[in-house]
Amino acid sequence: AGSKTFSGQTLITATNASTSTATGALIISGGVGIAGSIWSGQLIVTDTTTSSSTSTGALLVYGGVGVSGALRIGDTTNSGSTITGALTVAGGVGITKSVYVGLNITGAGSSTSTIDGFNIDGGTY
Repeated sequence: AGSKTFSGQTLITATNASTSTATGALIISGGVGIAGSIWSGQLIVTDTTTSSSTSTGALLVYGGVGVSGALRIGDTTNSGSTITGALTVAGGVGITKSVYVGLNITGAGSSTSTIDGFNIDGGTY
């Protein structure tokens, strides 16, 4: 009991793999506060808590997210409105390159949309 302070590097040489919150070379029962970066040589796995808002889910990020590789979303939830689907975005979306849509594009609202060079069934509009 009580706190321990380590002023130098602390090395744990055990190589136990982790397959749950109760296994691995280092098991911590409470939370962890880390001031610097975290580097992982393999996967970072979280629980399966679902997300219903920006403050719920298995992974919460308060700040921006930078992704240098492809981002793949495996959820297949169909969209029927601006707040449903596998990916929902509260703000605008800026896309530098091509967009491919497998099914329908549906607009909502009464504003006017302007699209230059839009190709529909082989015709450019």
